[in-house]
Amino acid sequence: MNKFVLAFICMILLQGCCRNSDLESALRFAGDNRVELEKVLEHYAADPDPLKLKAARFLIENMPGHCSYDSDGMELFAQLAMPVILSDLSIGAKKRSLEAVSASVGNRIRIVQDARTITANYLIRNIDDAFRLWREELWAGHLEFDEFCEYLLPYKVVELQPLDRWRDSLRHTFDTMRSRALNSEEYTHQNLDFTRAVNHKMKNELKVTDDLLITDYSGYPFLCSSTIGKIPFGTCKDFCISGMAVMRSKGIPIALDYTPQWGNRRLGHTWNVLLRNYGKICEFAAVADADPGELHKPHDRRAKVYRYTYARNPEMAELLRHEKFPPKNFRSVFIRDVTDQYMKVASVEIPIKFNRDMDNRFAYLAIFDNNEWVPFTFGKRSGRKFIFDNVGLDYVLLPVYSTERGLVPLNHPFRLTYDGTVEFLAPNATSEQTFRLSRKYPARHWVYDASARIMGGKFQAANKADFSDAVTLFQVDKWYSQLSFKIDAIPPHRYWRYYSADGNHCFISELIFFDREDTVRQLRGRIIGTDGSRENNMAKTKEAAFDGDPLTHFDAATPDGGWAGMDFGKPVSLSKIICYPASDANFIQIGDTYEFYYWETDRWQSVGRQVAQDSELIFTNVPANGLYLLDDITRGREKRPFTWENEKQVWW
Repeated sequence: MNKFVLAFICMILLQGCCRNSDLESALRFAGDNRVELEKVLEHYAADPDPLKLKAARFLIENMPGHCSYDSDGMELFAQLAMPVILSDLSIGAKKRSLEAVSASVGNRIRIVQDARTITANYLIRNIDDAFRLWREELWAGHLEFDEFCEYLLPYKVVELQPLDRWRDSLRHTFDTMRSRALNSEEYTHQNLDFTRAVNHKMKNELKVTDDLLITDYSGYPFLCSSTIGKIPFGTCKDFCISGMAVMRSKGIPIALDYTPQWGNRRLGHTWNVLLRNYGKICEFAAVADADPGELHKPHDRRAKVYRYTYARNPEMAELLRHEKFPPKNFRSVFIRDVTDQYMKVASVEIPIKFNRDMDNRFAYLAIFDNNEWVPFTFGKRSGRKFIFDNVGLDYVLLPVYSTERGLVPLNHPFRLTYDGTVEFLAPNATSEQTFRLSRKYPARHWVYDASARIMGGKFQAANKADFSDAVTLFQVDKWYSQLSFKIDAIPPHRYWRYYSADGNHCFISELIFFDREDTVRQLRGRIIGTDGSRENNMAKTKEAAFDGDPLTHFDAATPDGGWAGMDFGKPVSLSKIICYPASDANFIQIGDTYEFYYWETDRWQSVGRQVAQDSELIFTNVPANGLYLLDDITRGREKRPFTWENEKQVWW
C-alpha cells in the first residue's frame, strides 16, 4: 500500500470525522477490532489517573490512517536477516543478501491498519510503560501532557513499524551514564548529556562510517525490535529512526523533523530533535551524524521544516480533501509545520498572474533542486491571490499549483528578502546585459578550503632543469575557483611549472599550457615535478595534474617545495596558463559544452550554447532582471539558479 493510498484512506475517514466525534469515527473505522479499542477505554475509565484515559483517547482518535507491517511477517524477515546483519560480510554483500532475504519473504508480509489489528493488551501495556517513563525517569518529567502524547506516548516511533515489544527489547541496550545521572545532582535533570551518551554508545557499537550511508537498498526496513538497534546500513532517516526508538524506550523525548528540499542544494534531509529539560529543542542526527549540542548541517539551508507526528494535522486533512493531485510531499496528514522553531519566518501573498482561470484552493512554493522545482510548502487561496505562512527568508521561490500533468507556475519566481519583501524576477527583454560566467554551481565551504591552498603559489618558466634561472610569471595573491592568466612578452622557455607555497603540498587538480601561435591548442611535454605523494597514494602523484580529470589532484609527499610542470624538450612560447585548484569541477572546464538559460513564464529558455575555450564564458544580449541557470552538457549534474547582481553571479 503506497503513501497516496494511505492518504486517501485518511481523507475519507476525516470527512466522516467532520460529521461525528473523532472517537466514534475511529471506533467505527476499526470495524471488528472495535471491541479491542473499547476494552482499552473501559480499562482506563476505572483507573484513578484521569490522564491515562485522556491518553488512550488521544491514541485511538488519531489511530486511523496509521499502518504497520504485520508482526509475524516482519519477525520472519528479522530471523533470516539477523545472521546476515551480524556476519563479517562487506557492506555491499550484506545489502545484496538482505535484498534477497526480503524477496524470499515478500509474500508473507502485509501492511495492516493499526486500528483494525492492534490488541487491547498491547495498547494498555504501551500506555502504562509510557506513563512510567514520564513519571519515574529523569529525562521527560518536564513535558506537558500534550508534549508527552506526541514524543513519548505513541506505541511506535514511525509508520510501518511492526507492533512488537520494542520498548522492552531496546530499553536496556546501549546503557551508559545512568549511574552517574542517578547519583549526581548536576546530571539529574540534564537529558542532553544522557542523550549524547546514548548516541555515542550507539555510534561505537554500530561502528557507523560513511560507507554505511546507503540510499539504494531495496529490501525491507530494519524496524523490528530485534533489528532496529542493530541497523547495518541505511539513510540518514533510517539511522535517526533507530536512534529515536532506542532513546524513547529509555524515556528520552525525541522527535523526527525533516525538510523536503534543501534551499541551496539537491535533496532533503531528516534529523532528530530532543526536547530539552528547559523547553528548547536541540537538533541532531542520531548515530550517523552530529551529536546533540553540536551544530547540525550548518552550511545547508532550509526554508521549511516539518515534524512527523502521531496526531493528524487538520490543515493537511483539509488540503487532501480538496486537492485532486497533491504533490508527493503533501500526501500525509501526520506532519506539522515547525519552521518557526528554527528561524525567522514571514507570511507571503502571491497574486495569480498566469492561468487566471485556475480554480485550485491550494498552491505551493517550490525550490529548485538542481534539476527541477520541488514544492516544499502550501498556501490557501484568498480571492485572486494565495497566502503562504511560516516561510524561511532569503530564498528564490517559484509559486505553482498542482495539476494532472504536473506543477504549473502561477507567477514569476521571486526572491523573499530578509525583511519579508517579495521581489519578482521577471526577465526584461528591453534591458539586456553581458554575462561573464565562471561557475555553474556555487563554491561550497570545502571547495573554498581546498582551493585556498593555491594562494602564495608561483608560476615559473626556466631554461635550466633545476630552475636556477627561473622567471616568475605570476604569483597567486587571492582565492581563485580556477585561474587563467595570459603570458605577454615572455621569451620562449623549455621548462614551465607551478611551484607551491610552503605548507600546501602542491595541492592542484589540473595545469594546462596553451600555444602562443594557436591559442586554443594545448601543449604537452614530459611531466616533471616532485616525486611521490602524501601517504604514498599513487593516484595523487604529479601525473594527476595533467590527466584531464579535474576531480583528481596532485598531493605532494612533502608540505614544502612541491611543484609540477612540463619539459617541452625545447624552448616554447605560451599564450596563457590555466590552473584548476583541487575543487569540485563545477568551474568552467576547457572543451566542455555549456548551455545558458533564463526562466521565462513556465520553462527555462535557452540563451545559447558555447564550447569553453577559457575559464569564463561570455554571453551577450541576455534579458536583465531574471533568474538564470548554466548547465554543463558534457559532464556533471550539479547546477544552481542565480541572479546577476553587480556583474556577479549570486546563487540561490
